[in-house]
Amino acid sequence: MDVMNDPLVPRMPLRCLLAAGCAALLALGLAVPAGAEAATPAPSASPEAPGSAPAPGPTLDQMNAAHDHTLGSTAFMDPSAPKNTGPSMRSASPDTVSGSASTAPAGVAGVDVSGWQTFNAANWVTMYNNGIRFAYVKATEGSTYYSHQEFAEQWNDSAAAGMFRGIYHFASPNTSSGAVQAQYFVAHGGTWTNDGKTLPPLLDIEYNPYGDGTGTCYGLSQDEMVSWIQSFIDTVQQLTGQYPAIYSTTGWWSTCTGNTPAFANSALFIASWPSNPSSGPGTLPRGWPSYTFWQWTDSTIQPSPTGTQTVDGDVLSTSLSLSSVATTVTRPTSFADVPSSYPFSTEITWLASAGISTGWATPQGRNFQPQTPIARDAMAAFLYRFAGSPAYTPPTTSPFSDVPTSYPFYTQIAWLAATGITTGYGDGTFHPGDPVNRDAMAAFLYRFAGSPAYTPPTTPRFSDVPTSYPFSTQIAWLAATGITTGYGDGTFQPGSAVNRDAMAAFLYRYHQDGLPTSPVVH
Repeated sequence: MDVMNDPLVPRMPLRCLLAAGCAALLALGLAVPAGAEAATPAPSASPEAPGSAPAPGPTLDQMNAAHDHTLGSTAFMDPSAPKNTGPSMRSASPDTVSGSASTAPAGVAGVDVSGWQTFNAANWVTMYNNGIRFAYVKATEGSTYYSHQEFAEQWNDSAAAGMFRGIYHFASPNTSSGAVQAQYFVAHGGTWTNDGKTLPPLLDIEYNPYGDGTGTCYGLSQDEMVSWIQSFIDTVQQLTGQYPAIYSTTGWWSTCTGNTPAFANSALFIASWPSNPSSGPGTLPRGWPSYTFWQWTDSTIQPSPTGTQTVDGDVLSTSLSLSSVATTVTRPTSFADVPSSYPFSTEITWLASAGISTGWATPQGRNFQPQTPIARDAMAAFLYRFAGSPAYTPPTTSPFSDVPTSYPFYTQIAWLAATGITTGYGDGTFHPGDPVNRDAMAAFLYRFAGSPAYTPPTTPRFSDVPTSYPFSTQIAWLAATGITTGYGDGTFQPGSAVNRDAMAAFLYRYHQDGLPTSPVVH
């Protein structure tokens, strides 16, 4: 979404950022040995070592007590998700079916792990040699749990073995907002680096594991859950430049989001454990014609320092490669409320595909709200993204009294001030929630272009913008470049608010004119 109401403030200290042992991890600048992706069907689960039994996984009660859940720890609660017959990490009751895992489906093989598993570097090399090519590693849960030592070791050792790797977060929507959990996740390792080996960050959202009275969907309505997910997705995207993938089941998605198609720009990591994996994962959530990853079993047997242990088995879609998934940044390309017949559909579609606007997620799809006035904070975000989201460290003291450093778009607004695109108001405020007026928009774009030398005509271009008007030069320049044509009656209406569709048109025309898109930070 373009404006979020959730503060981006973690509720726990940023332990990883303060711990010397995490410096190398968060830098993510690992030297990874080259390794070819598996081009053949994934191998069957590794056989159990002779004379040994795999280390048992935690029960749901144990995970609840630790506030530490594995990827898919509550997927068995979904009656629509058939379970494989194998040693289950989800052994919430003693009658869990046991047996050997079925043959893996075709696709590049992977695993997902958490702090409940212990591996050493040699184990990861063995897994790689057995055909495992990627791993998703748990980093955080809610806004309080961080898998510190285990995460660092799993991340580094899987990478050193030659695997692609990604990082996941277990959501608890009843404890804090999506934005707060996204901030916590990214601050504790959940980042993304375009190094060709890092998979998209992953949001694990599934059935509520606790009998706390909030119910299956954590006490949220479908609309509220969609908003929570959007807040998480958009915050991670803003902080890392990559849309996180989503792990869930079709049953949970239908029950708790109304089966919304609004997040199809995120990769789908579907959970389904059928007795016959060759039949596929079954019906997918609406909006996703295909999956990217599939967790097909909870019962592959992998090596561990003490023998073997049970680990989730995953595969990549046969139509994809890990390198393409690691390097592709997906973005929405259309909005449900902007049909192709809409006057500014071309401009709005461009705005989305360029990553300048993400719109709002709804159970019916992602909306742009084209006729809604654009607020000044959203305008700052648009211009910052239009400039390519440049590297910029905002000051620790805000340049505006009404924009605290915890404000969702503080970085973008501070950048707008640092470049001289905005000066704010005379009383030291920015008024982030106010609509952008058309005269201010003209000034923003003129300054964004570097305040080019321009002599306005002596005869006003618009009947309601005399040469004495404070922004007459900027408005005349806007008309001279073709960015604006004004209204049919010859007016510009400088004091009117700019609607979002008009803002899309202004930026699109600016782009088409080839004007500068890299303001200099003073």
